[in-house]
Amino acid sequence: MLISGTSTSPQTAEGVVHSIDLIDRTITLLLSSGMVTIDVPPSCEIWLNGERVKLRLLQQHDRVRLTFYRKCGFLTALVINATTRKLSRKDFIE
Repeated sequence: MLISGTSTSPQTAEGVVHSIDLIDRTITLLLSSGMVTIDVPPSCEIWLNGERVKLRLLQQHDRVRLTFYRKCGFLTALVINATTRKLSRKDFIE
């Protein structure tokens, strides 16, 4: 997502994973303000349920708390803390 300006201080956001692009190393999140695509550099720390993991282990619908910064108009992740979405009974009934 292109956003004007550069922020040197980290910001945080919470949302749900919508999609992950492993080739371009981006993650698209659904935040309360809408969809946002964020670059995930190799130096970004990624945690899933308290364990350090690779980007490929995150999945759609995981809940995420993200620390990021803005650089050259783009959002770049510093730390991603994710928790697996717990399935409920309604997820299996259709």
